Amino acid sequence: MEQTLFIVFAAVIVFALLYRWKKRTEKKMGNDLNALIEANDWRGVCRILRKQLIVWGLVLVLCIGLLVARIMSGGQFYTPIIVCAFLAWRFFKLVNLYRISYQNMKTIEQENQEPQQMPIEEFLHSCKITHIDSKSDKIKQLWLDAYEKGKANGYCPVLLEIDDCFFDCLDEKSEWFDKAKFSEWQSDVLSSNLDGGQAFLRKRFDAVKEDWNDEKEWNIKVVGSDENIPPINDFGISDGSNVYLVEVPVKEPWQVFAYIPVGDWNECPAAEEHMAVAKYWNEKYGAVVAHISNDMIQYYLPEPVKGDTMPLAEEHMGYCDDTVFQGENLTSLAAELKKSTVWCFWWD
Repeated sequence: MEQTLFIVFAAVIVFALLYRWKKRTEKKMGNDLNALIEANDWRGVCRILRKQLIVWGLVLVLCIGLLVARIMSGGQFYTPIIVCAFLAWRFFKLVNLYRISYQNMKTIEQENQEPQQMPIEEFLHSCKITHIDSKSDKIKQLWLDAYEKGKANGYCPVLLEIDDCFFDCLDEKSEWFDKAKFSEWQSDVLSSNLDGGQAFLRKRFDAVKEDWNDEKEWNIKVVGSDENIPPINDFGISDGSNVYLVEVPVKEPWQVFAYIPVGDWNECPAAEEHMAVAKYWNEKYGAVVAHISNDMIQYYLPEPVKGDTMPLAEEHMGYCDDTVFQGENLTSLAAELKKSTVWCFWWD
């Protein structure tokens, strides 16, 4: 009798100690999970839940084994069934929590994933690409020949200059690093209304001018006087860079930005804004996008612009204010545009 009481007493003490340990462990685990969730560390949450799944899974398997043994021995098995049901409920609850946490982990990782560089042939898989010598003095003529052929064959050629920074300067809203999402974005922009180019340029120019409180200083430093800047009639391409002649399968030259979505960093317009500006300038002046790099875009015109070019110079400044702030004044730019067949824009 005394031995039985001792066993019962010992069992109660062990159970109490185990229960206290269980409560402390669960409390600590709950605090750890809350901290990880607040930190958006779903990988850490999955790690904790995975350990719990292993423990509870082993206990469930052991209990099922005992239940089977009890049934085969002909003993009473109601209590083991209840215990197994509780353990199964706990286990599948953990499975559901783990599934949700794993999905959150994958979502966060995808959002934080840095766009990776890819071979230019893969990026422009729907275009014909030809590598050309960047030191060749015939690059402009190569482009002009391709431009004339493209009119008859349904494509627009672009000289694409690639360096280590090129993919970093693409518009991330296009999701160019995901083929399916990039294709969806292309369809959207190609079917969108792009009639706001002129208004966009005017708004950008007015915003720059508003930053100058002194009208006199604006007239001296920005408007300035004609400094007889030489015209630009050839493409400026860096020596030693990788240059490709890309035949973009579009009929309109402004649509090339749907395939080469540069922009949306610092003061460089977003890809859709480039498209709207390129459409406006093509329809009004005949300007065609001819060269694109990570920080430069160059347009070609069959002939220089005639008449009053000051409004056009203001549009150039709205598009890329470094054209004036790091180059020349508006009056010099307006005079240069009357002599130039290439417009060059560079963003810092």
